[in-house]
Amino acid sequence: MVGNNRKRHRRNKYQSETIYHFLERCHRNDNPCNRMVTITRPALVQNDVEALNMLQRYLRCLRGLLVKVNLKLHYLWVGAAGHKQGMHFHVLLFWPTRLFSDFMELN
Repeated sequence: MVGNNRKRHRRNKYQSETIYHFLERCHRNDNPCNRMVTITRPALVQNDVEALNMLQRYLRCLRGLLVKVNLKLHYLWVGAAGHKQGMHFHVLLFWPTRLFSDFMELN
């Protein structure tokens, strides 16, 4: 491997290991990841920092709902930039079934 390929390989390996350890930890703690969300708002986002701030606000709202019922938020997110969607995020998280209506109100 040369140049960028070596860097890309290391990054992909690191991301794969991070995802694996996250899922393993969730399974061990009986918090299966049962929700997949894609957050995209290209009309509102001017830059990557603004998009990241939107994601952080969304996760804080989710965390606030779970704190009320003494649960922790477990999530994993990946940022992506597409030609059609602009900057967007894929979020994998555990959300209790009994609070599903609260989750849908935020989305």
